[in-house]
Amino acid sequence: MVAARLPGMGGVTVGSGREHRARAASRKLESGAGAADADTGGADAGEGSAGRIGGARGTGPGTAGADAGGAHPDTGSAHPEMEGASAHQGASPRITIRAAVTVRGAQYDIEIPGGDLTAIMGPNGAGKSTMLELVAGSLQPDTGGVTFDPADVTVTILQQKPLLFPHMSVQTNVEFGLRCRGVGKPEARRRATSELAQVRCEALVERRPHQLSGGQAQRVAIARAMAIDPDVVLLDEPMAGLDEESACQVRAQLRERLAGSGVTALLVTHDPVDAEELAARTILIRHGRVERVAAR
Repeated sequence: MVAARLPGMGGVTVGSGREHRARAASRKLESGAGAADADTGGADAGEGSAGRIGGARGTGPGTAGADAGGAHPDTGSAHPEMEGASAHQGASPRITIRAAVTVRGAQYDIEIPGGDLTAIMGPNGAGKSTMLELVAGSLQPDTGGVTFDPADVTVTILQQKPLLFPHMSVQTNVEFGLRCRGVGKPEARRRATSELAQVRCEALVERRPHQLSGGQAQRVAIARAMAIDPDVVLLDEPMAGLDEESACQVRAQLRERLAGSGVTALLVTHDPVDAEELAARTILIRHGRVERVAAR
């Protein structure tokens, strides 16, 4: 097993078939960044973390959606029907969440199609972040678990705070995750440059994070998260801390970057505009349960 903690896009890498326990996956770093370790290739920073996940996660022996007795938690209803599956279905990870977190009063039984973006909405305390944390692997359920199909996936998280490394340029921030994964410097630079161009930040490569606006920093964070070519992207209210103009710009860049990528994305948001403009479907959560699923 090989493990390395990277900034928002490197995370915890676990060999195929082993349980993923990425405790850093949704850590909110108040400092805005962490300290990179050049010797280990690790860091405590970024908009969460990402990791390579193999197989199923949960309390069951090798299967998610099953407790020690082999049965998934009873939600009291059948699976909500998920409509509007992407054309990339079959090549993009499908996510099945059958899990209960007792202390939070959360119990989910839902399958999310792969290849496009699903918004997760609901009032404060409804259980939106709990669902995201289960998928990230930063929260272990009391019963059940989460499975991906196909099973071997790379998951990355984009949070409300970009959490870029303050001592690195924009270019180096985006390259960092690639370098920690063993990508050579010329290829890392090429891929980082390409990602920055896709979010219209190619003119900012020499700037430091403190020289960026909130919208620019979040767009750089998108480039950094996408540079490692993730299979699953978790978006935890990335537009919430931005003014209206910046939020519109970041929303547009996310839409362009994810369109046709085959990436499976989950977006936690309170803003109906986010769901309307970005999502193929919306999951409404109340009191720790999936209340409704609506396709566009």
